[in-house]
Amino acid sequence: MSGQPSDVHLWIAPMPSRLPETDMSVVLDADEKRRSSSLRVEGDRHNYIFTHFVLRNILSKYVALDPKGIRFIVGSFGKPTLANSGNGKLPEFSLSHSGSMVVVALCIDRPLGVDIERVRTFKEAEDIARDHFSPQEYSLIHQRPREERVLEFFRCWTRKESYIKAVGQGLSMPLDSFDTCLSQGSSGRWISRSFEMSLTEKWWLADIAVPDGYTGAITVSKGFDRLIYHKW
Repeated sequence: MSGQPSDVHLWIAPMPSRLPETDMSVVLDADEKRRSSSLRVEGDRHNYIFTHFVLRNILSKYVALDPKGIRFIVGSFGKPTLANSGNGKLPEFSLSHSGSMVVVALCIDRPLGVDIERVRTFKEAEDIARDHFSPQEYSLIHQRPREERVLEFFRCWTRKESYIKAVGQGLSMPLDSFDTCLSQGSSGRWISRSFEMSLTEKWWLADIAVPDGYTGAITVSKGFDRLIYHKW
């Protein structure tokens, strides 16, 4: 990766309504092909194939490997990392997709997590926040005008997802064990779980710029100096 080790590269790829005539699945490994074949809904298969093609294509730019030659190791909680680095230095990465958007974040030597969500209305948003979010997050959502509450819910949700992905412990981490509230206009904040105060200055949480109708967030170990956006 070019630039400083603390730079985060953020790639945003719009998902096409149909896959190109070129068979994107040829770059997937055997496990990915099995997963895509197991998806019975055509749209789900389309999304899976495109998302993982994009991930491999982007990673190949940083590790000087053919997309098909990239190999992954999956941790005990499901977080993937690169198993081979080609001729480049091994980057940490995180992948997210929602609606028609795919986001890939990369950084050298710093675990990170990224999440994007399409904002959509559903009646259970406030109930989920009350039962599973921190008291501060629920209060922030509930105090918003009614028409803004779903948007605030998804802001909190993407922040939480990005932190969970960065730490790499999956849903074993209770959602109410950490708080992601950001003041309006804030560039971000240090975050930790309530019972691990020694981690207060380890993880930097920030919102990211995403297309209208979406929310997005990123969490990076030790923070970052620059967030560099790319279009795929």
